[in-house]
Amino acid sequence: MKKAILLSSVALSLLFGACGNSSTTKATFEPCDTTKLKTGEAYYQCAMHPEVNSCKPGNCPKCGEMELDKKVKI
Repeated sequence: MKKAILLSSVALSLLFGACGNSSTTKATFEPCDTTKLKTGEAYYQCAMHPEVNSCKPGNCPKCGEMELDKKVKI
């Protein structure tokens, strides 16, 4: 009985741990230092999380759903 409970709790923890893995979003995210950009150069920023900047287009790594908007340094 104890083995069955232990086994099921391990299986559930592995299942829920795998569900929360968003490695595909994080793997494609490349932070961008906007202070090093020249005037007129483009970067990408999340509308909901303005602290998230990227050098490439993609989705926000914080929420995973919002597409990053293209911005141009003035």
